[in-house]
Amino acid sequence: KAFKSGGWFGAFAFDFPEVEQYKEEQLIAYEAGIKSRFLESDIQLNASAFYYDYTDFQALVATTLAFKLDNVDSAEVLGLEVELWYTGIENLTIKGALGLLDTEISDPTGLYDGHEMANAADVTFNLMANYVIELENGSYISLQADTKYSGDMFKSADNTVYEKSDSFIIANARLSYTNQNGNWTLA
Repeated sequence: KAFKSGGWFGAFAFDFPEVEQYKEEQLIAYEAGIKSRFLESDIQLNASAFYYDYTDFQALVATTLAFKLDNVDSAEVLGLEVELWYTGIENLTIKGALGLLDTEISDPTGLYDGHEMANAADVTFNLMANYVIELENGSYISLQADTKYSGDMFKSADNTVYEKSDSFIIANARLSYTNQNGNWTLA
């Protein structure tokens, strides 16, 4: 059980309703998970399933000319996260993670009822591989590549097409050299 305090939205305001106070948000969270290692600790599996039940959920909502933080009646989140690490090959680490979310706002006014929560992509995924080359003098070179996928999401509780962020993929690569004392790294 947790809460987020109420307050006043501190952004620039165009009219009085944009600076009205919002109430405290309350959350009851249920979660079950596992953290385990197997195959002589070469594989680590972390998994979690969760359900969040919000009351007086604080959401970014539209006003006449802008947005403000305000309370809607309630919201629910149902999710699953799975993370897998593999270290069975010397100097190689591979890590992958998957996140699934289903969010829904309940609002008796009808303005946001059935909408998705802001910034809550239905699917996220990432994958990373890192290989370390140890040099004779004790220094090492590290080669890393990673990628991240995030599904589309809305940026406010309104869920309009104008506030929707498309899915995206980010890919990175990194080459680094670390001296034998570990005092500095050039990447």
